[in-house]
Amino acid sequence: TSNCEVVVCLVNRRHSVDVDKDVLKSKKHILTEKPMDQTYNQAKELADLAEKNKLMYSVGFMRGYDTVVRNAKNIIKQYRYL
Repeated sequence: TSNCEVVVCLVNRRHSVDVDKDVLKSKKHILTEKPMDQTYNQAKELADLAEKNKLMYSVGFMRGYDTVVRNAKNIIKQYRYL
């Protein structure tokens, strides 16, 4: 929609460069998970495109394998089966 300012992009890494590029070309800020892309050149291309369009390209550092997060997931699973 026209009032959308940012897109959270969570896709398989092999598709991310194309999807991320489309988002940036549509003049939307973007948040992805790390790694930014499969190669340095792909990541640089996306960073350059974001800079050219004065957009924020942000890479989140999800902590899915962090001990605290894993413990929280286990607690949630226990309650799910009660």
